Amino acid sequence: MIGDYSHRRVIRAHKRIYSLSMADYPLQDTEKMRSKEEEQEAPDEQPVTPRPLKGRQANLFPLILVLAAGLVTIYFGWRIVEYQREVSQIQQTNRGLQEDVAELKKTLENTAGQLDLALNAVTLARIHRDEGQKALREMEGRLADSRETREALEAQGRLDQAEIEYLSKALTQVEAALREVKQLPDYQYTGNPLEVTEYISGTHPTQNAILGNLLENWGDIKWRYMGNDPKEGLDSLGMAALVLSKCGLTSSSAREAREQIPQILEAAEEPQIGDLVSYPGDYFMFFFQDQDGVPFVAGMTPFGVQVFLYEFKEIEEIYRVPYSEETQCEFDNSP
Repeated sequence: MIGDYSHRRVIRAHKRIYSLSMADYPLQDTEKMRSKEEEQEAPDEQPVTPRPLKGRQANLFPLILVLAAGLVTIYFGWRIVEYQREVSQIQQTNRGLQEDVAELKKTLENTAGQLDLALNAVTLARIHRDEGQKALREMEGRLADSRETREALEAQGRLDQAEIEYLSKALTQVEAALREVKQLPDYQYTGNPLEVTEYISGTHPTQNAILGNLLENWGDIKWRYMGNDPKEGLDSLGMAALVLSKCGLTSSSAREAREQIPQILEAAEEPQIGDLVSYPGDYFMFFFQDQDGVPFVAGMTPFGVQVFLYEFKEIEEIYRVPYSEETQCEFDNSP
């Protein structure tokens, strides 16, 4: 009985050692192990009668148990030390991470400060940019004003220059007229122009209307260099352009026809009644011929509306005026 009891104790200790040693290994099917152990304990479900142990063998079992327990203790002690070492490493890693986090916070704070400085610098730069753009706009405005002023001055200068040229040419004509005053009696047509109107009224009705209007209605118009308005005054070319416009011989106004007469009228070698003849000094006179065959011209001069001999000056050009039966002049009693 004692031997059987000791044998059972050894088996139980062995099971305990085995269960403790299997703590670090994967779990296995306990039901199978239990059934295997039960088969080993009672393979035929018959009581096993242990053999009686000898004295030395009986003393080895407690020693084996002690050694097994020691080994288990050493193993678990080693595992505890390892766990403690891992815990220490984890704690050390945590401290390092905490230090890194603190350093990162300082870096973030420094970065935030630098960002604030950068934002302030950007704000100042924008302010300076806006001020610069405002100053640039002001300078552009001043420059535009100065350009407008310069253009206005240039335009005024051109007007002044044109006025000077106008006055210069007017003065030249006046000086020429003053020099011709002494010769004026030699230029005059000595016949009676009104008798000529009766003479040409049947054959040249339009030319007759022009001559009669020049002598009777427009005789009081004043001479004005480059003049286009009969109320303010006309020069010789202005008077000729106004007559052509009133008679429908040009589609342009008197002001426009003034510049177009050399282009709209054809040149001729010999004048016919009513043709336009140009002389030096910007004289443009209408050609006529009396019943005695004496040629003369009528038109505006620096001395007013005058009737001169045909060859009172050297003839520059003869322009053919395209009269027709449909030509009608619309002269008023006053220009």
